Amino acid sequence: MSRQQAIDYLKSVHTRMAEQVDFSPENPVINTTLGTLVRTLCDWQTFDDLATIDLDPEVAPLLTDLPRLCACAECEMEKWWCRKILSDMQTETCPANRALAAFWYMDNYRELYTAERALMTDAQHNKAAFLGSGALPLTAILMAEADPTASIRCVDMDAIACDLSRQLIEALDLSDRIEVICASAQSYIPRADETVICASLLSGAGIYDHLLDHGVRTLLVRDAEGLFRLLYKPAVLPTNGYVERAKTQPCHTRINTSRLFERAA
Repeated sequence: MSRQQAIDYLKSVHTRMAEQVDFSPENPVINTTLGTLVRTLCDWQTFDDLATIDLDPEVAPLLTDLPRLCACAECEMEKWWCRKILSDMQTETCPANRALAAFWYMDNYRELYTAERALMTDAQHNKAAFLGSGALPLTAILMAEADPTASIRCVDMDAIACDLSRQLIEALDLSDRIEVICASAQSYIPRADETVICASLLSGAGIYDHLLDHGVRTLLVRDAEGLFRLLYKPAVLPTNGYVERAKTQPCHTRINTSRLFERAA
């Protein structure tokens, strides 16, 4: 594929998604278009001529609107899949591990969690809050399964997402380790010595100042770099009070770059 063909493909993806009203997996256009886009961007990372196509002036307008459309699709996908997993778990022939494994991006989440876990100490991993956790809190579930003593809070302002998330956590018998809180990131009051994980879709002014004012020492921020900025808007990173200590290495099979920040001395 030539560079111009790649640009034309991205424009066609944007047009097709912008025409949609239903962003859930019930819409085959969304499923096919978004699934192909994710696979394509992962493949392009391995080609020098295409790996920097996000820097092309023709692509610049897409960097704002395409991630917005992808965010709509992701939110609806998580709700749809949470309902499906809950329904599948009610049958004797589909245990929890198989129901979760059926999720399209489960392997990607496991890889993301493994990379993030390597950045954290045991203490940082043991007590955490995930801001913008959504309807399918897979990171929290993986953290709880890895550490039976973990105490994790999932925070989201979408009441429907929180209700679905809570049902899934209860069905997985993880309610003693994971608590769901329906609140905005700016109003959440963190616990002492709690690691705060900021989701890729998290937005809102003043979050980091709020966390700093409430004594948060450790932040894990999910960011997007390179071509993957077409799927997620790059994170707004802390500018005051925190210092970046570590980050995961860019990887063509892992969409997010995760950055660990610690409170400045």
